Amino acid sequence: MIRTSIYFALWTIACMAVAIIGFFLISDVIDGEKIVFSDENPSIRAIGFLLMFSPVAGIVAGLLWLLFHRRAHQPAWWGYVVLALLVVLISHTLVFGAVAVTGADDLTDTLMGLVGALTMIVVHGWLSVPVAVIGTALFVLGRKRLDRGVVQAGTAGR
Repeated sequence: MIRTSIYFALWTIACMAVAIIGFFLISDVIDGEKIVFSDENPSIRAIGFLLMFSPVAGIVAGLLWLLFHRRAHQPAWWGYVVLALLVVLISHTLVFGAVAVTGADDLTDTLMGLVGALTMIVVHGWLSVPVAVIGTALFVLGRKRLDRGVVQAGTAGR
């Protein structure tokens, strides 16, 4: 169980990295950017900045995997969708909420920062949510296929 949650955390980090890099690469190509892989390209700095938050999403994903699978429970397909949505929601809230709240001077600033964090979820949701749901589905399908292969290999020698 713990090993699978670590694999899911690493898978989440990989999916997030591919989504971030893919988004900026595609947008640069569409914009006709001639210096796509140059240090002078502002997208490279944005990619580096956003990739710093991948471990947060990975930790959240791993912990949620453990929570959803406690006592060997297997969630239904919609449970995995909820898992993916919670990874996005909690990760965004931790990252952008922490950024917004740390610069706050009073309660009004704190509330405005939290509203800003929720706005970031809406702004990034069009990419984050599908990547999380599809990534989770691929992980679960791959895990089930591997489990079936292990069981079949174990019974083949009998």
